[in-house]
Amino acid sequence: MRRKTILLGGKFNRIHPGHVWLLKKAKKLGYLVVVLAHDRHNRRSYALPSRVRKRQLESLKIADKVVVGSPR
Repeated sequence: MRRKTILLGGKFNRIHPGHVWLLKKAKKLGYLVVVLAHDRHNRRSYALPSRVRKRQLESLKIADKVVVGSPR
């Protein structure tokens, strides 16, 4: 049987326990791909650059793949 691909998107500016909980739950459902909001859509004063957010999510080693979304 083929594993399902689970797509989860968000900004993930400050990773907190709620994010970790959600990622782990999603991972149990199948192959987890996380799409981070592009910097263009993440303009808050406390926002972290997408390369930093990507690295932080990858360091958790929960998602199978982390990508940055389109600027459009």
